[in-house]
Amino acid sequence: EGVGAEMKPPPGPPPELYRDSVMLLCRSLLGKVKYTDEQRPDPDRLQRSCLSEAPEFDSVLGDRRKINGTFREFVVYHDDQVYPEFIVVYQREFFHERFQRIFFEMVDRCRRHQFHGPTADEEKVLKSLWEHYSMPHKGKIDKWQLLDLLKAIDQPPQNETDDLDATFQEINTSRSGRIDWKEFLTEVIDRVGFNAK
Repeated sequence: EGVGAEMKPPPGPPPELYRDSVMLLCRSLLGKVKYTDEQRPDPDRLQRSCLSEAPEFDSVLGDRRKINGTFREFVVYHDDQVYPEFIVVYQREFFHERFQRIFFEMVDRCRRHQFHGPTADEEKVLKSLWEHYSMPHKGKIDKWQLLDLLKAIDQPPQNETDDLDATFQEINTSRSGRIDWKEFLTEVIDRVGFNAK
């Protein structure tokens, strides 16, 4: 499909989740570092600065944390600059699972007439999860991301075409074309919790 086309998830149940992840914890010798905070730096120029006949630098630091709020990217060009010291094996908890757990705790309080919004801890976790999940759209989700979340909390629309569009419009009270986390929380908690009293 062309640039800007909607990314629709594949039909059917999601694939099995792999929880075990492996990470190498390495010691790195960076030497003289070429720093860049350009959004789209020229990779060939950066590589030449470290690999030319008389290189000016030994490594590159792309400061994505400064320009995108994500992470700092370090690049080295010789394998003897990196020593893999530890192999870390860990289990992941996925966004949807954590979001679902907190969401249903709030729904349960709602059904007991004890819901007055998320607690400070819940809000902090939900906002952090939401920001990570919606990163490409700066804190807002599109209708296909909404479908993923509704499936995760066992509230999928009956029809993924017409009903999804209608559900998206109901939740998108700001009419901005994308849903922020407070819109989602307010509308869906009301629907699931208060309607079940």
